[in-house]
Amino acid sequence: LWLAPNGSALSSEGLLRQMNARGFTGQLASAIIAIPPRPIVGTPAEISTKNMMADKVSPSPGNFEAALFGPLPSQLSLPQVDHSAPVSGKAQQDGEPDAMFASWYRRGWSTTSPKVKLEVLLRPRVTPDHWEKSASDNLRLSLYSSLLEEEMAPKLYGFIEPGASYKVVVSHQGISLKFDGFPQLLPGLINSTMAEVKRGLPKRNLARYERLQREYKELLASHSAMPITYAVQDRSLLLTPGVHSNEELLAALSKISESEVALSTSELLFDRPLEGRALIMGNLGTEAARTAIEDVRNRMLDAGAFFGGNHNEGEVLSVQPVVDPQRPVELRKQNPRPGDPNDVAVVSLLVGVSTVESRVLYGLLGEMLRQLAYNKLRTSMQLGYVVNAGSLLISNVLAVSTAIQGKAIQADHMEAAVEQVYYDIMPSFLRTLSDDDFKAHRNAYRQQLLQPPLGFSEEFKHFWSPVTNNQTCFKLQDEMLEFLEEVVTSKEPLVEAWSRLVFPAAGVRRKISVKYFAGEIPERPTKVDAAAVWQKFGVPSAGYEVLAREFDATAVLSRADSEVRAQLVRGGDYFAHALHCERSVAKNVTATSLGKTDTVSWRITHLEAQLRKEQLRKTASTEQAEVEGQKIAGLETQLRGQAEEKMVLIEQVNAANQKVADLEAQVHVLGREKTLAAEEAEIAIQRIADLEAQIHALGREKTFAAEEAEAANQRTADLEAQLSKQTEEQSAMAEHAQMANERNVDLETQLQEQANERAVAEEQADAADQKITDLEGQLREKAAEAWMAAEEANVANQWVANLEARLRDQRPEDGQEVQQPISRLAVRRAGRWFLRGGGSTSSMMAPR
Repeated sequence: LWLAPNGSALSSEGLLRQMNARGFTGQLASAIIAIPPRPIVGTPAEISTKNMMADKVSPSPGNFEAALFGPLPSQLSLPQVDHSAPVSGKAQQDGEPDAMFASWYRRGWSTTSPKVKLEVLLRPRVTPDHWEKSASDNLRLSLYSSLLEEEMAPKLYGFIEPGASYKVVVSHQGISLKFDGFPQLLPGLINSTMAEVKRGLPKRNLARYERLQREYKELLASHSAMPITYAVQDRSLLLTPGVHSNEELLAALSKISESEVALSTSELLFDRPLEGRALIMGNLGTEAARTAIEDVRNRMLDAGAFFGGNHNEGEVLSVQPVVDPQRPVELRKQNPRPGDPNDVAVVSLLVGVSTVESRVLYGLLGEMLRQLAYNKLRTSMQLGYVVNAGSLLISNVLAVSTAIQGKAIQADHMEAAVEQVYYDIMPSFLRTLSDDDFKAHRNAYRQQLLQPPLGFSEEFKHFWSPVTNNQTCFKLQDEMLEFLEEVVTSKEPLVEAWSRLVFPAAGVRRKISVKYFAGEIPERPTKVDAAAVWQKFGVPSAGYEVLAREFDATAVLSRADSEVRAQLVRGGDYFAHALHCERSVAKNVTATSLGKTDTVSWRITHLEAQLRKEQLRKTASTEQAEVEGQKIAGLETQLRGQAEEKMVLIEQVNAANQKVADLEAQVHVLGREKTLAAEEAEIAIQRIADLEAQIHALGREKTFAAEEAEAANQRTADLEAQLSKQTEEQSAMAEHAQMANERNVDLETQLQEQANERAVAEEQADAADQKITDLEGQLREKAAEAWMAAEEANVANQWVANLEARLRDQRPEDGQEVQQPISRLAVRRAGRWFLRGGGSTSSMMAPR
């Protein structure tokens, strides 16, 4: 829809017509403009609260669970139907409950909510050789579930806005259907949801399927979470059948076609009988609850469920099987996050199939271990940013685990530090635990068991788990509270339980170690090197013996996937599919974690001892044989009675053992939900530890920030003082600069004047030089002329002297004519002419 100018919604065609009418001839963009918010339609105007509150139960011994969560649900009797044909037109047999679809109902909530919540789980029967599923089959069903959700979401949005919700999940474990909402909305929500489930994926949409495939590939190929999360997943992968690694799923994903996905439910689920479990709780009456569940069942029958196969073949996996490796297992892998500098070590010890007693004992020990491990490994040794520890359930198997993520030391050394906690820190803590401290821990654990639900969803979940586990364990918390109050009155049971776990008298522990290494994976240390590391981290000598036995027996793995898990099963087995939810069974018939307490066997032994005693008495004295004959006969009669009693007791033991076997067969029920809950709990614990660490880090950062702020304020004050001083100095310098500038101006003026004067002087000097040069030239000419004049004068004088001498020599004789004498002036002129080259001396001497 598009937003029109008047605020109403227009279709794309309508908007295009309006735009064409205004001269727009281009193409309409694909972006969508949001329409204005509209009123929510369909919310019930009035909601009856007649059935909203559950009946109140007063707390009392053996009844605390009901006081917290309300009365137990009661089983509804649905009419049985023929599962071999579609339900349409089928006659239902009233009065006979449907054994294939067990349904439970509880009116109201112990918390407060006007809503109703319904969950239905349909699971196939499988034989042990079908516990493992291929990666391709798992992906086909998962892709089908995702595509179905995309089909349903826009069609059922009208129920979401008024306050209802739904969830349909299809997997190899079966089909899960969840509904919740106001009572008036529930019938329509169920009807519309089941119609979509029946319709399935009728149309092919290759573009959508390829997009979903790309999203799956991106999800499987990416590692956006912390490395410790993937380490925990690898541990579950090694122990839980039917699960596959991301590498296996990626390899199978590209080979699956859209048509194979569309046919996955009919080929992988509806080809065998399904068994149903349903629970409905909340604000509605009994008949409305029965109608809702019956509607879901009948719609599933119409969709093709419950067809084919032998109903007696296989069993429903109400308890997820767990691999029992029967020896230590060590997984060594590279950190899956590229460039992440952290190593990871997850060290888990499998206790075994859980009982009421072991849940309480290791629950208490787990709380103590959590704090001790954090204080030692995180706070004291600073081994990693993430450290968490405690007890957990993997399906029905109890375990104790510690996990570290950090870059201070490598994973092999992290494992040694954890072993030091197991072998030294924890036993020392238990030995020195005072009575008052023990009572404080015990009371804290008791308060955990007495914690009420926080909302109606948590209240529903409390009862949903027993419903899916063959309707067992409804009063598990009461059993645990009774055991805590009656048996765990001192620390001795805790000391014994911990010692039995970490110090086995013979053999090895069921230990699962997952190690991630940043960068290259180092070679596994030799036994000698490993012992040196144990010693370095303070593992006591008693722990050495166990670790040395385990070192040689450990199965070292380089990857975690379904093939490796199959190898572990071949070398070991599966844990029993048993749920021990009542103390009486574990205490009187079977060997529990506290040891054998078989009163029947004791009684038989006692009777046999009495029999031997009477036989000795019978043969002790032949003299009194006749006297004692009747007595012996009576004793023999008594012994025959005792023998009969013994046979009865043996039959009771056999019956009890059969009951145990039946219970163990039923125990198979608590599986997947508990596995997921355990993983969620571990992730939640990890998240809490992360948050605590973040809070701690933020506190330190806040302290550092305060110190830095104080230092900054001091620095600011210093800088302000320096700035003030510098401002004063700058003012003085400015005045000096101004004076200097003025002096510079004066000096520049003087320099300019001097430069001008110098230029004038240089011009005058040049003129004087030129004048001197001219005068020197004139002087040289005058000197030359003077010299020449002197020379001429000398020559002339000499010539004149010569002439005068010649004249004197040439006086006329008496009688000769005397010529007119030559004047001196004429002589000088003649000498000058001679000097200038006018003639020779002889020519000058010639008379004229």
